Amino acid sequence: MKYSFILAGLGSVLLRNVAANTPDLCTPDIENLRLVRPSEADPTGRVGPDIKVGSTVYNNDEHHMVIGSRKTSMKGGKLIVYLPGTTDWPGLSSCLIQSAAAAGRPTIGLTYGYLSRGDSFRNTRCECEPTLADQVTCLTEQHNDAIYGGTYGADRIYNGAEF
Repeated sequence: MKYSFILAGLGSVLLRNVAANTPDLCTPDIENLRLVRPSEADPTGRVGPDIKVGSTVYNNDEHHMVIGSRKTSMKGGKLIVYLPGTTDWPGLSSCLIQSAAAAGRPTIGLTYGYLSRGDSFRNTRCECEPTLADQVTCLTEQHNDAIYGGTYGADRIYNGAEF
C-alpha cells in the first residue's frame, strides 16, 4: 500500500511536468476552439520579432485560442482571459485552458510574445537606469509595449543593442 502511494505520487509529478511543457497537448480535444494568429487579428498584419531566450527561439505569431460558440452563455457577463508569462503562448497551457473553458464561459488564451527579449535580459538593462524610479519606469514601459504595443524597448540602446 505504501509503495503504491509513492508510485502514484511520483507518476503524478512526472505527468504534471510533461503536461505543463507539452505544446498543444489538449488542443485537439477543446470544443468550439478557433485558433487565430496575432497577425490575423491585427488589421495591419503586423507580427513582432521572434524572441531568442538562451538557445530557444519563440515565434511571435503563435495562435491565440478563442473558445466558445454563439450558444455559449456569458454567465453573469463573465469572460475568462488567459495571459501566459512573457514569451509564452496558450498552446503551452492547453490543458489548463480546456479545463477553464469547460465551465461553459467564453475563454480566450492570448499569446504574450511581443517583447523582443526575455525578462532576465530586460531586467539587466533596466537595472542600469540611474534611479529606482527610472528602473521601475523602464520595466513598466516595456510591459506596456507588450500589452498595448509601443517602441520603448526598441528605442533604447544598451551596450550597442536594443533593450
